[in-house]
Amino acid sequence: MRRALPLLFCLAVIAPAAHAAPVDRHALDRLDPAVADQVWKIAEIARAQGVPEEPLINTALEGASKRASGERIVAAVRERYSALVAAREALGPQSTPGEISAGAGVLMSGVSP
Repeated sequence: MRRALPLLFCLAVIAPAAHAAPVDRHALDRLDPAVADQVWKIAEIARAQGVPEEPLINTALEGASKRASGERIVAAVRERYSALVAAREALGPQSTPGEISAGAGVLMSGVSP
C-alpha cells in the first residue's frame, strides 16, 4: 500500500484537471507525414484499447516543438503509450482518461505500480 500512495496522491491532484477530448488527425500536420502516420497508428491502437490518445499526440507535438528527430518523436510516443497501458492495467478498466494519463506520468517519473 505504501508504494501506491504516491500514485494515488498524484491522481488525486492531477486527474481532476485532465479531460479527454476528441483528437483531430490534423493536429499532427506539423510533423513529417511519415512520422505523423506512425504516431496516428499508435493513437488508433490506444483508442481501440480504451487508452487516451491525446497524451500521445501531445507528446509528438512537444517533440516537434523541440525539433526532435522523427525517430525520437516516435520513440517518445511509444514510451508514453506503454506507460498509458501500464497505468490503465494498474488502475483498472473503470479508470477515467485523466486518471490513466496522470498515472502514466507518475510511472514515467519512476514510481512503480
